[in-house]
Amino acid sequence: MKKTLLTSGCSFTDQNFMSDFHPDMDTNWPMWPQLLAKKLDMNYINLGQSGAGNEYIYFSLLDEIVKRDNIGLVIAGWTQSQRKDWRKNKIWYNNSAWCNRAIGAFGTNDMYAYVDKSLR
Repeated sequence: MKKTLLTSGCSFTDQNFMSDFHPDMDTNWPMWPQLLAKKLDMNYINLGQSGAGNEYIYFSLLDEIVKRDNIGLVIAGWTQSQRKDWRKNKIWYNNSAWCNRAIGAFGTNDMYAYVDKSLR
């Protein structure tokens, strides 16, 4: 039985990535988790979402890890430290239930505080 590569991250990881700057661009190319899984001869689960912050990345991986026993490798594609994540409803099993905001949206631009929080 093949092991599974488990990944999460932001738009660099999101298999459903769509460009905000070039909305007509065809973005139907394989993302890095698919390419790496092929190279490692593994199955893969890609939990990446565009705009995701580090809280989503961490919790999406953790939620998936406890459900599986054939994981061979877990990769967190950490993102910008100033992204803030929260759940928008009580559908805990649905990744699309997450929202996010960037720096300054909550009245502070203290980048050092965001980095310090993310690193912990």
